[in-house]
This record gives sequence, C-alpha cells and structure tokens, in this order.
Amino acid sequence: MILRNKLLEMQEAKKKWQKLCGNSYMKDYLEFVYVDELGDRIKPDYITQSFDTLISKNGFRDFRFHDLRHSCAGFLLANGMSMKEVQDIRSRTKARNPVVSSLCWRRVRDSNSC
Repeated sequence: MILRNKLLEMQEAKKKWQKLCGNSYMKDYLEFVYVDELGDRIKPDYITQSFDTLISKNGFRDFRFHDLRHSCAGFLLANGMSMKEVQDIRSRTKARNPVVSSLCWRRVRDSNSC
C-alpha cells in the first residue's frame, strides 16, 4: 500500500510539472515512472551523488554506495544463503571463492564500525 501511494504521488507530481512546464516538458520519457521536474530521466549517477551528499550531511564515515552491495552479500551469506543464490541476486557471472567471502563477512561482523 505504501509503494502504491508513493507511485500515485509521483504520478500526480509528474502531471503537475507537465502542466507547469507546458511545451518545455520533455516528452521522450513519458512512460518512465521517475523523471525530474522537466521530464528528463534521472541520470545513472543520481543515486551515487545523492548518497554522497547524505553521508556528508549526516556525519557518517566515508563509504561508497557500492559498498552496500558487498555488505548485503555478506549478510546474505551469513544468514544461510548459498554462494550461488547470492551470485544470482547480485547478477554476477561466476561465484567467488566461499572462503574469501566468509573471511570478508567475519571482518565485517567483528569490526566495531557496524
């Protein structure tokens, strides 16, 4: 229900911006759900840039958005998922050495920074 409401809210905002911008509103990406105020699609590095800003403004230690991918894999392995299942989720072409992943997970688990 929350996702549905958010999508409806985004659709209404999109209609509002289309009306306000008139002919200046981009028509190329009308079928896209998430576009900016001018109707242009969100750029691939938008999340990365926004994440960096979020980290800086809130005083978190410096890490990259991509680092979350590795943390997620470690948590999945630690909670019983097989290397193959994690590989499928992460869309990798081949599974990495489970011993290396286990060592990485132990390092994350044992660190005081989490």
